[in-house]
Amino acid sequence: SIASSSVAGRWDGLVRTSGDRDDLVELMIAPDGTYRFTAGVRMIGALDAPGRVAVQDGRLRFTGEEGGTGTGILYEKEGKRTLQFDLTSAKDRNYTGRLTPKP
Repeated sequence: SIASSSVAGRWDGLVRTSGDRDDLVELMIAPDGTYRFTAGVRMIGALDAPGRVAVQDGRLRFTGEEGGTGTGILYEKEGKRTLQFDLTSAKDRNYTGRLTPKP
């Protein structure tokens, strides 16, 4: 089982919106389970939101301070980690993404 501290750190990659637009996003997860997404130029402000992440049944549960929610799954293959997530913002926009750890 994974703990929120095991996913702590900087993650980045592409996120796709319900409008089929891709953009870069960075996710910072602190060891205490707080997080902040920072989106790139095309989605600026759309995903820039803090919140908390908890681990339940091997999945990550995101709860944003502004009402957004989501789930994530951590995959590990050949020593490489990938975090795949699906989020719904408080404004009912959907985001899916695949992130990898950033050194």
